[in-house]
Amino acid sequence: YGVPGDGSEENLLRVAEHLDGQLEGIKFNLGSDSARLDAEARAVEVLAEKLGPEIHLICECHSGTSMEDPAVAARVFDGWPPSVVAALHPFNGPAGSWLDTLGGRIRHLHLQARENSAWLDPVPGIPSVDSGLALLAAHRFAGTASLEFVSGITAGLGPAELLGRAGVVREILGLSIAPFLHNP
Repeated sequence: YGVPGDGSEENLLRVAEHLDGQLEGIKFNLGSDSARLDAEARAVEVLAEKLGPEIHLICECHSGTSMEDPAVAARVFDGWPPSVVAALHPFNGPAGSWLDTLGGRIRHLHLQARENSAWLDPVPGIPSVDSGLALLAAHRFAGTASLEFVSGITAGLGPAELLGRAGVVREILGLSIAPFLHNP
């Protein structure tokens, strides 16, 4: 969903009620304005309380958001209930510092297939992929993953090819992985 505190929470609560136990998690980003971090963090806490511990709120921590620094993220996560977990981009930067800082709060990997990206054709042998896989293994990561095909790279690929690429990622990571399309 959007940025916490943007008014979309009531819609999320209605969706969760409608899905009646079938919803496992909701991915979100915090905004880029660090002056709003505390207010947004509080909105996440309130939403988590309303949703209950069965539904995970999955914070996508990455550059361009107020949660781009693992130390800042750790401080914010300390105030959130255990149902609020982190999503990590494991092959786009220093994943080790995230894994060291947030540890078990990282429960989801968010992979993106972009043009000129290692994940356009996700195979071992690409240094960022190999080092990321080694880090995940060393930290015994056992969460879930999603593979996002960003607008522009899907040209010429049909659903079968896209799902095939998600299958390759599933084999490499040994995780449950759900592909989805995103058109920014």
